[in-house]
Amino acid sequence: MKQILISILIRTYNAAQFVDAALGSALFQTFNKGRYEILVADDGSTDDTLVRLERYGNRIRVLRNKHIGPIPLINMGLRHARGDHVLLLDSDDVLKSRALETLYAAYLQSPHAAFVYSDYTERDMKGRTIDISVGDNIFNTLACGILFKKDVLFSIGYYDETLIFPEYDVLIKMDRIGYRGAYVSTSLYEYRRRGASITGNRETVERGREQLRKRYGTEFPIRSYLLS
Repeated sequence: MKQILISILIRTYNAAQFVDAALGSALFQTFNKGRYEILVADDGSTDDTLVRLERYGNRIRVLRNKHIGPIPLINMGLRHARGDHVLLLDSDDVLKSRALETLYAAYLQSPHAAFVYSDYTERDMKGRTIDISVGDNIFNTLACGILFKKDVLFSIGYYDETLIFPEYDVLIKMDRIGYRGAYVSTSLYEYRRRGASITGNRETVERGREQLRKRYGTEFPIRSYLLS
């Protein structure tokens, strides 16, 4: 049996409107089909999400859970992931077809990198898109779309469930330990920007920033989540 190199971890909650697009983008990657898995962690959906997931049969693995929240859901999924690397994807976002192939190739060229990240495309609810260049600022990234070595995530204790922005806490911890990432200057996934999300709330965003300031005693150049 071939070793699973990558686990795509998709977290869902009442995502019937979007989940097929996310799954389609994960299923139709140019990466070797036998070398990655699609693991869907559902957070107790009450809409038709689970009905839609059942249609995919054994092409995906589904973890069903009571409603525990998005960050505990990530940690649960990480504990079940079979791959040496893991890539998070929200159920309303999509990967571009060469995402896994490109990210893994960058890892092979930089085998000491703990993670590989890329540029991405934002899409608003009116269908307008803009390409985001992350450049040298890792804090322009999102929770999703980064290919991590799973054992590195394990070594820092996964995601802190007390934080609003634990994805940046993960990156800060890695940087302070000495882990480094490799950057791909190509847009490899599409992020759907929605005003109804947690990060569309100004007070929530500021609380998340304040949590990091208190923990580390400094300001970090975190991207703006707020819709213009």
